[in-house]
Amino acid sequence: MTDLSLENWVTVGYFNLKDYEHALPYAQQMWLTAQQAAKQKKSFARDATLGEAAVTLSEINLKLKKRRRHCRNARTAADSDDHSFGKSIQSRRSKRLLKSPRTSILLKM
Repeated sequence: MTDLSLENWVTVGYFNLKDYEHALPYAQQMWLTAQQAAKQKKSFARDATLGEAAVTLSEINLKLKKRRRHCRNARTAADSDDHSFGKSIQSRRSKRLLKSPRTSILLKM
């Protein structure tokens, strides 16, 4: 029982710090420990222990997926911004080049 309490304590600590990457291995270990401890418990205590471990592990996985999706979207937006910024620079260069006297001479030839 103490192993399960220790895993739960560490998992909750990392979860509260929003450090889901470090919380995940402890939540996985908490799930394994809960499965082993469930063999020796009565049905109500067993269900509560397994339920708590399953919910904790599931929440951490969801938070990690959400964070990864958010990072991917942020990267895509940044790439899009870089692309549009590059186009605007290119557009300004083209306009400046067309306005230059040398270009107008070349175009008249």
